[in-house]
Amino acid sequence: MSGEDAGERCLRPYHRDEAVEVCWVAFEAEKTERTVRNWCAQFGIGRRNLAGGRWSVSRVALAMFLDGNTPALNAYLAGQRQCQLVAPYYHRAGLGHLLELPEFKRG
Repeated sequence: MSGEDAGERCLRPYHRDEAVEVCWVAFEAEKTERTVRNWCAQFGIGRRNLAGGRWSVSRVALAMFLDGNTPALNAYLAGQRQCQLVAPYYHRAGLGHLLELPEFKRG
């Protein structure tokens, strides 16, 4: 899956608890904001709110990416929020409550 296609699936469904700003990720990962934006575009761990707008990064997808867990990231990007590869990342990020929402039960 290309980064562009993947980015369209990231943070869908959207919940503000899952999204973080690029500057926060850059600080936590000790990388530049440019690097984080490149990760978003290349690996689909974030998406732009509007064309040419700011990036939002998924805390869940970021953790998968930093762990090198490509199967989990691919499942996340395919919309499989409830699967055994993805759900633990929601819980680890303190976002397990999102999995109870109807929009997160699809896929």
